[in-house]
Formats: sequence, structure tokens, C-alpha cells
Amino acid sequence: MAVLEACRLRACELLGQGWSAAQVAEELGVAESTVYGWQRRWRQGGPDALRSTGSRGGACWLSDSQLGQLRQELLRGPEAQGYSTELWTLQRIGQVIWRLFRVRYTESAVWKLLRRMNWSPQRPARRAKERDEERIADWKAKEWPQIKKGALTKGATIVFVDESGFSQRPSVRSTWAPRGCTPVISDHVNWKRLSAIGAVVWRPGRPQTRLFLSLCPGSVKSPGVIDFLRSLRRHIRGPVVLVWDRLAGYRSAWVRDYIHRQKHWLKVEHFPPYAPELNPVEQMWANLRSQELANRAAEGLTEIERVVELGKRRMRRRDLGMSFIEHAELISEHQLHQLRKAR
Repeated sequence: MAVLEACRLRACELLGQGWSAAQVAEELGVAESTVYGWQRRWRQGGPDALRSTGSRGGACWLSDSQLGQLRQELLRGPEAQGYSTELWTLQRIGQVIWRLFRVRYTESAVWKLLRRMNWSPQRPARRAKERDEERIADWKAKEWPQIKKGALTKGATIVFVDESGFSQRPSVRSTWAPRGCTPVISDHVNWKRLSAIGAVVWRPGRPQTRLFLSLCPGSVKSPGVIDFLRSLRRHIRGPVVLVWDRLAGYRSAWVRDYIHRQKHWLKVEHFPPYAPELNPVEQMWANLRSQELANRAAEGLTEIERVVELGKRRMRRRDLGMSFIEHAELISEHQLHQLRKAR
């Protein structure tokens, strides 16, 4: 009941911020008519009208086997059930229950049923429709183990590389404020941007990593990529396996010519297309945005450079690189534990 109460209060909070009922319904996974009902109760009785009055009990009309069947159908996704978007709402799930079992559930009953099934409302991760899941799975199961094994055999260092950018417009996270008083973050209308190229450097068989990060105004172009690779070479001895995606800047004639001339020590491998979650450097960017840059409206690019440098030092000090590699599922938790145990 506490979860449903929080949902009702959150709905009215969003409506107070100017969200439409349709937007709130989509955000919280409920029917638009439900949002309008909550709004009426809020206007008539304030927040107390939306608070839970305690559980009224109620039986679950589905057997355990039917719950298992429902779970399997829901895991197939909304599009497999004939809906146009990959979004489960209480209304849609209620319709699926009716089609499968001819049992009518209210939206509040569906909510309770989902809690019993250990489901919760969540914001979905975005992924490109162009992704080839079979190709990605094949890379993780076959190509990556070969890359890792080859580097271990030759004593090579694996270098994951990626590009990103930071701007004066902040990454916004939640904050605490008095109920009904929406906090405001002031940022710049004409905001500037810094581009970044970073690397997570790892020698297979070792539990430590090194992190590298370079910033530049504008976009990262071919000369910047080459300068970054030269800088890495000054810090890394022995053969290197470079793993990155297929961005245009990496495929330029200048970069290809430079890599060809360095083939005696440098080998290049590629991530599968549209699979940024496989690159540990993506986790480095996310960590910076969630820590140093969250809710920070920088006054200028110099301030961004300063806080990014602080973040880089923090991540190095805490040796977060291995956690980034584990989060990308390029090494298992058990393997990481064994490496640290053997240190």
C-alpha cells in the first residue's frame, strides 16, 4: 500500500509541475483516467486524500501455475501481446489477464498482484532498434574471450576507448525539498560544451586498471584521437590491444594510417554496433555525471575541467576501473574476486 500511496503522491507532484495527465500516466505506468481520479481527490482533500487507509485484504484469483504463465507472457513484452509500444501499464496487464484467464482485475488489484510477483515500476533503458542481439551475444561469448586470451598469452595490455562530452547544462538528479516546493536549478540558455576521450587500461590477469581522460573544446577530431593514442603509448609498454567502436573519427584515413604504422605494437578490435554497454568507459562517463557533475550548473568550461579532473582523481584513487569492466560484463564477479584474492 505504501508503494501505491507514493505513486499517487508522485502523480500529483508531477501534475503540479505542469505535466499533462497523459505524460504522468506514461511515466508511472497507469491509465490516464486513473491520474485524473487522483487529481480530483487531491484538489478536494489535499495530500491526506491520497494516503493509504490500510490494506483491505482481497484474495488472489490466480493460481500459482497461472501466475507463472502470466509472468512468461509479460516477459515476452507488450509488442508480443499486440501493443504498439514496449510499455507495460496496469491497464494493459489487466487486459492480458482477462484474455488469458477471463478474470477481471482493477488497476489497484493488478498493482498488488505485480508486487506479489516481485515486479516494480522502473524506467526502461534505451537501446537502438538497429541492435543485432545475436551478434552482440556472439561477440561476448566468442570474440571477447579470444581477445582476452590472446592478450594474456602475449602479455598485452587491453585499452578500451570511448568519446563523450560535458556541458554547462547539468545532468539532473533527484534532490530533497519541502513537499509541494519544486526545487529549481538555473543553467545557461547558450551553454558551451567540452568533448572528452577516455580509456580504461587493463592487463588481463591483474586486478588493477588505469584510467586516462583528455578534454578538448568542440568535438574530438582525428588529430585529437591520434594525440590521445600517442599519449597512451608513453604510459604503456609492450603490445596493446585497442578495443573501441566504429565512430567516424576512428575510421578516418589519418587514424587508419597512424594505426597501420603502429601495427608492430598496436592491434585494433571493435565492439559490435549499437552496444555501448559493453564498453567500460561508458561506466566511467556515467560515474562522473552521477557524482561530480550531477545538478552542477557550471559557470564556464574551466569549472567543468576542474570538476572532471577531481572526478578522475577520485576514480583512480578508488580503483573503479575493474568495477567498470565487471559492470560491462566483460569479467564475472567470481573472476574479479579470484584476481583480487591472488593479489
